[in-house]
Amino acid sequence: ARAAGLRGTAPRTAVGLEVEVVAPAYDQREALLVVGDEVAPGGYGWAFPRGEGRVRLGVGVVRPDSDADVADLLAHLVARVPALRETCAAAQPLETHSGVMPAFAHAAVPAVADGVVVVGDAAGHGSTLLGEGIRFAMASGRLAGEVAGAALAAPGTPAAQALSDYPERWERTYGRQMRIGYALHTRVCAYRDPDWHRALSAVAQMSPGLVMSALAGDLTPAFAARLLLRHPLLAAGEGRRFVRAAIGS
Repeated sequence: ARAAGLRGTAPRTAVGLEVEVVAPAYDQREALLVVGDEVAPGGYGWAFPRGEGRVRLGVGVVRPDSDADVADLLAHLVARVPALRETCAAAQPLETHSGVMPAFAHAAVPAVADGVVVVGDAAGHGSTLLGEGIRFAMASGRLAGEVAGAALAAPGTPAAQALSDYPERWERTYGRQMRIGYALHTRVCAYRDPDWHRALSAVAQMSPGLVMSALAGDLTPAFAARLLLRHPLLAAGEGRRFVRAAIGS
């Protein structure tokens, strides 16, 4: 962040807390994402099945958009979500996990310097839309390793020049979805209950495949074409921001 000239600014940070519980009554085929001012202002709550009757219950918010205490939100998650009250009220906790993820704009931090390669969260290579970074960290680490290996095989080339292929290849492959994800992230973090009601009414009209593509940040021109083809009225209404983001307008 210092290298990018971000010193003195309030960094955007996703803060999450979850507990893994034993809840035999929970449907292991179902994952929940829960939004709303009571559950997670400026973020979302979740329930993700883990198999063998286990479920991970969690809450994440973004600083400085929300100053809510994630521990307090998590403590009340089950009581505030009817579907969880029915299946997790008597759940037995096993372990607790917490995490912090930087949520700055794509390319805000230089990815290479002389003999240095930055990957994963440190490089801003994560989905700020969902606060999810592991698959992007693995992809950037793999790509950085390939470029570093090629640089070592080219003695005599200045390190920064030899490594420059890394941010260029990352930009070609993931740059678009990183930028779109961040743009949607900053918008969604300001959502309050009325905004969510409108957005979820639109999402409810989308096919499961399109919803999963949107959540994964796969907002490509192909995604926009599928939305226009299958849901023309939605694309002309609330869904238009997805279309505009996907086609880059």
